[in-house]
Parts: sequence; C-alpha cells; structure tokens
Amino acid sequence: MKVVIVGGVAAGATLATALRRKGPDIDIVMFEKDRDFSFSNCSIPYSLSGIIENTKDLINRTKDDFKYKNNIDARNHQLVEKINRKEKSVEVKDLITQKTYKESYDYLVLATGASSIELDFEGSKQNNVFTLRNVEDLEKIKNYVNINNSKKVLAIGGGFISIEAIENMVESGMDATIVSHGDEVLSQIDTELKGVIHNNLKKHNVKLIFDNSVEKIEGKKVTFTNSTIEEFDVILMTVGMLPNSKLAKDCGLKLTERGFIDVDRNFKTSDDSIFAAGDAVSVYNTVSRKKQNLMLAWPAHRQAKQIADTIVGNSHLYEGVIGTFQLRSFDINIASTGLSENELIKNSFEYDTAIIRANDRVSHMPNSKEIYIKLLFDKFTGELYGAQAVGEGDVDKRIDVCASVIRYKGNVYDIERLELGYSPVYSTTEDALNTAGAMASEILDRNIKQLKMREVDEKIKNFDLIDIRNKEEFEKLSFKNSKNLKLSDIRNYINKEKNTLIVDERGYSASNLLKSLSKEGFDNVYMLQGGFDLFKNFAEIKKLDLFN
Repeated sequence: MKVVIVGGVAAGATLATALRRKGPDIDIVMFEKDRDFSFSNCSIPYSLSGIIENTKDLINRTKDDFKYKNNIDARNHQLVEKINRKEKSVEVKDLITQKTYKESYDYLVLATGASSIELDFEGSKQNNVFTLRNVEDLEKIKNYVNINNSKKVLAIGGGFISIEAIENMVESGMDATIVSHGDEVLSQIDTELKGVIHNNLKKHNVKLIFDNSVEKIEGKKVTFTNSTIEEFDVILMTVGMLPNSKLAKDCGLKLTERGFIDVDRNFKTSDDSIFAAGDAVSVYNTVSRKKQNLMLAWPAHRQAKQIADTIVGNSHLYEGVIGTFQLRSFDINIASTGLSENELIKNSFEYDTAIIRANDRVSHMPNSKEIYIKLLFDKFTGELYGAQAVGEGDVDKRIDVCASVIRYKGNVYDIERLELGYSPVYSTTEDALNTAGAMASEILDRNIKQLKMREVDEKIKNFDLIDIRNKEEFEKLSFKNSKNLKLSDIRNYINKEKNTLIVDERGYSASNLLKSLSKEGFDNVYMLQGGFDLFKNFAEIKKLDLFN
C-alpha cells in the first residue's frame, strides 16, 4: 500500500508517523511546499520575544528525521499542483529544480492547512509588511526588526495570532498597536468578558483602534480608513486564515460553502481514495451537531490519527469536537470550550448564562488572583453548552473540567457538585467553578433572576435601580436614576408593582440578597449579571450611554 500525504506540518506529520506505527510496510511519501516539516505553529509568536531563542527549536522533525527514524520519504520544497483522480496520481513541482513529476498513490491525504489572509491595498507588498504562518515568516520578521532596530509594530486584526505576537513584541521592547474593523478583539470570547482583555492590553500600553482598517502604507506611514496617519516600523498582517483547498477544488472534490474541504466522520472526502485533515477541513461539532471550521492543533492531531486507523482497517467514527482553546495575553489567561453565546443564538438554542467573579485560590494566599467564569447552558435541563474564563488567575484547569462535562453531556448541577481538589495554594474550599455551577443552578431553578448584560440597554428603563456598592464607588460612576442604599434599607424601597434591579460590584452580594428576598416573597427583584465592574467594561465596548 502506498499513501501520499500533501502537507507536512501538524496533521500531515502526525499522520505519517501514526501510519508508520500501525503499518510498518506501508510506503509513505509526504510532500511539503515550504522548507520545514513538523514545526510547532502555536509556539512561533513566543520566539519574537526571545522566550524561544533558537528558531530551530520550533522544528520537531526534519526530513532526515523522518527518513532515518521513521522510514518516511519526506520531501520539502515540493508543490503538489494537480490531482489525477482517475489514474490515482499527483503532479508535483520541485521548487528547487523547477522540474515536474508524477507520484502514484493508493490513498491520498490532503493536509494542506491554511494560509494567512493577505489584504490587498496600496503598499501591502512592502518589505516591512509580514504574515506569521511558519518559521520562515518568523525569521524574516526577526531579521528585519534586528537590522532596522524597529520600535513600533502594528497588527492588523485582533485574533489569536495578533494577540500572541503583540504580547511578545512588546516584551521585546516594542510599542504596539492593534487595529480591527470590529469593536473588539478575539471574536471567540463573548463581549461580557472582553473588557477584561481590552483593559489588560491597555495596561501594557497596547493601543487599540476599533471600527477601522488600513487604507494604504507608504514606507512607515500608515493611513487608516478614517484618514488618520501614524508611523510604524513593522506591520503584521494577522487578519485571519483561509483554507488551502484549491487543490481539492480543482480536482472536483466537494467543498463547503466557505471553501473548506467537506469530509465525513472518518475524514474521507467525496472520493473514497482521498482523505483530508487539519485546518483545510470542516469538522463535526458535537454540541451544535453541525459542521464547524476549527483551526486548532488538538483537532488536527486527532483527525490525523483517525485517518491512520481508517487506512489500516481499524475504522471507527470520529466523535467530533467541542472547540476547546487556551490563550495568554500578557498577565491574563483566556480559555473557552463549547459554544459561545453568539453561536448559540445563531443555532437557535434555548439557553441561559451565568457569570461569576472569584479568586482562583484562597484570598489571603499571596498568589491568589481573580478570574471571571461564564457558563452557557440549556435553559430547561441545565446541560452545559459552553464555558469561558478570563483573568490573572488559573482558568485553564477550570475550562478543562468544563470540556469534560460537555463531553459527557453533564449539566450545571454536576459542576456545582463536582469534587475538585482543594489546597489553599491551588484553590478555594468551594472552587470558583463550583461557585459558577451554583450560580447557574440558582438561575435555572429561578431562585435568582438576572438582567443580562446584553439586555440592559433595552430593558433597564423598566426597572427601579438600587445600587448597594459603597458610596464612594457609587459617586464615581453609577447608572442614571439609581439609588445608593444600604442592605438594611432595601426592603422599604422595593416597589412590588415594578421590577427592581440590584446593582453590586461583582454579583456576589446581589445574588445572596436575591436568594433571601425570594424566600420573603419578593419575586420581582433582579440582579445585574456579573456585577457593575464587569458591566461598565461591556458598556464601553458597546458604547452605551447609561451612566451619570
């Protein structure tokens, strides 16, 4: 049996080695059009700051490693230009010699990945404009910065790569700006938590330019679409990625509406002899029960192993993805799993949400840090659909737990009752995640009513507003027409003929008050979801005029 693999990075390299383990006699040929095989894409930005000093450390295997350790014929600088499905061969161009040749296959696997979106405007091809897709791109940026003693960098786009690249370039001593055509960074994270990320970027002197884009570049001068002009030494084109699916399209394989290669649950394309994996394919999401475009390392590796099993006859249906990811931005951590609120709305889910702010460790411990957790769940059964967390504290392990709960169709009651390890140096007696589960459970059971952040602008006029924060904070900033009251005075001011909204700093005091009031028959009292501190960040992003 002969298997030809097009692409030698995450999915391609994993597939090649997995196939070799499962089939020692399989003839494996792997083509890579660029220089490097099997490099760590996700680690690339961390070389910009020098955390990873030698770019060669990013490369896990060379073509010689594949040859002598795995008996895999790995060929770099080889561009596969055409697939001949009838005769089961590919046409390959050697980019060094410029010669073209054919290679036959029994099975063909397309692990062609994705390419950076390159905007086309005046000056977009200048030598100070870069993408950041592979180690070669990285080396070009580092060389340019060092030779030209660059001090100012502009990142176009506010996604994963932009955030990580900017963090590391700031750490290396550069001034940084991010420009986005939208009103926020990281579209995968819900706006309710986005203010924490924005504030942290600003804290580290990253300038954020929203609702704008680049119109042209002349040398160092960048003209934005709002006609402002600034100078930057380096411009990063980190707008996003597009699937490398042209090869598949040209030979007649089925694509999705957005141009990704359409595959079944075994990653077989519309041709039984051709598989595809990685960033170029559309995958099944077990929560939405629909196909999703998910450009992450974990799914790419799992897909490759699935294909290897299928080729050697150990076929089993791939269970799908839920979309778990983690990210660092300077001194805050960001993590998410499952569906975001926008995705739930798009897919017409009946859902509810809970947001809490807590410490990741016992508060008197010196390394105790705040985190925000948002749970998204079925409004009738409490089944967990998604979870997000941001903050200086440890969010990764909380989201990993939520990923497991989603995987096994658990609910918010499960999260509230999970027995999680405790030590003051690692957590609190009731972990922050248990607290989030408890809040969600109270909302689900209607012991707590909340006004969601997304509803405030439209519905706040229907509420009497009672602010229970301290007087000093209230006088700094507060809702229009709100009263600042002590807890002991609230019952005398509640109008049973009208809804009342309780506003506190972080949601904790208000939720406890509501549980008490509900037992006393006050069923028209609501809390502000997440508390005032979080909401004012949300209001800033959404440009809401609600405060004194």
